[in-house]
Amino acid sequence: MRSEDACSVDAGVANPGAVHRQTAGRGAGAASHRAAVGLAALCACTLVHAGGQCRDPGEVSFNFPEIEVKDALALLADFAKLRTAIDPSISASEPMRFRCRRWDAVARDLADRHNLKLEIRDGVLYVSRK
Repeated sequence: MRSEDACSVDAGVANPGAVHRQTAGRGAGAASHRAAVGLAALCACTLVHAGGQCRDPGEVSFNFPEIEVKDALALLADFAKLRTAIDPSISASEPMRFRCRRWDAVARDLADRHNLKLEIRDGVLYVSRK
């Protein structure tokens, strides 16, 4: 298994506030910024995973004392190699700590707790209010 197949992100390694919320169809500059942030998060994931934390390629671990829900969903989408279209009016945040959980289960749990609708279509994770 490659080290980048499973991931752990810690608040001390990656800055959740720096995650760029990309709307599908935006310009190349926004896409480049999103790619750079995603790469930084993935590199952080790879470094933390080097100890063999998660075994399943679709699993991820987070440890943030506080993170905006839209930032967490953007990180999960980057992990899954999806673009994002996230409603900018979503403003909830919460502490997020979990180990080795499937990224899609984490996304669904977040959406359910915050009354959000998730849809994956054409390589894009769409997030809106219900």
